[in-house]
Amino acid sequence: MSDDYGFGWRAAEHLIRHGHRRIALISDTPSLATTRLRQDGFRAAMTAGNLPIDERHMQTNCEERGEVLRAINYLLHLDQPPTALISTNTRLSLGVVPALHQYRRTDVGLISIGDFDMAASLSPGVTVIDHSPEALGEEASTTLLRQLSQSGAAPQETLITVPAQLIPRGSGRSLWAPCKSRTQRRGPRRKYVDHHTALRWSARAHPTAG
Repeated sequence: MSDDYGFGWRAAEHLIRHGHRRIALISDTPSLATTRLRQDGFRAAMTAGNLPIDERHMQTNCEERGEVLRAINYLLHLDQPPTALISTNTRLSLGVVPALHQYRRTDVGLISIGDFDMAASLSPGVTVIDHSPEALGEEASTTLLRQLSQSGAAPQETLITVPAQLIPRGSGRSLWAPCKSRTQRRGPRRKYVDHHTALRWSARAHPTAG
């Protein structure tokens, strides 16, 4: 199983270490066990960092793309808007990214729980918590082979938890880190994706039912 509590904790802890103090959470309904655990992990990391949780920053029940856009609009217009966001699943991230581009607020930090296509190609690249099915399958196979080699008996039922893997790509950057100029950048040049392109990409990923 995925370490959902750890996903929420790891995302918040990364942003806190990079200087963020006002962090918002974009999630779907907490009635889902995975979502609830990710929210719990987020709250625990904020508490451990001695940071208050502004309940206005807890945008839950965002299940449609339009709800994500309204949540982003609300957060950005608060008297003390968050400096960073955590999206609790890939589907929500596909709404958060174009919304930030639409408002030209890619300076707001972002961590997506769940990787997605083009996450590394955006500018800035989206920092993610990876919890791939492949990692779960590999860990399950390793555990099964270990049990068989040790006893030769029928394998016992085992609860397998795969820890969170954070992949930093830039969107979870430090508040104190200045933006690099073109002449200061190193490595291959990133493909720039403007907010119109991001919106079209999101629309393709979530076609309207009709």
